[in-house]
Amino acid sequence: MTTLTVPAGDLPVWLCFEPWATEYTVAPNTTVVIKFDAGTEVELTSHGEGITFMSIGRHPDIWSAEGEPLEIFSDTMPETPTGFSGESFRWIRDAVPPKPNWSSPNRLV
Repeated sequence: MTTLTVPAGDLPVWLCFEPWATEYTVAPNTTVVIKFDAGTEVELTSHGEGITFMSIGRHPDIWSAEGEPLEIFSDTMPETPTGFSGESFRWIRDAVPPKPNWSSPNRLV
């Protein structure tokens, strides 16, 4: 398992998981742990409002720093289809950069 800890300071941190554009917002003054399947290559892009993650395979899951499940995307989101080209995603992402949908139900602030 590959994990990444994401702390939010005084402002929320918007997370976007590609290639499905799944969103999650980390509440201010909160820390989450993102868990990816073992061996999953993860590409991160940091931008003004948050972080976009690109990974092929199962969706990652989000846990609290205390170990409580917050969002178990691997149970509800489809895996990336085999043969999907990360390069084609990069081209789309660069042409239309991801932006937070602040009206999303996952917006915590």
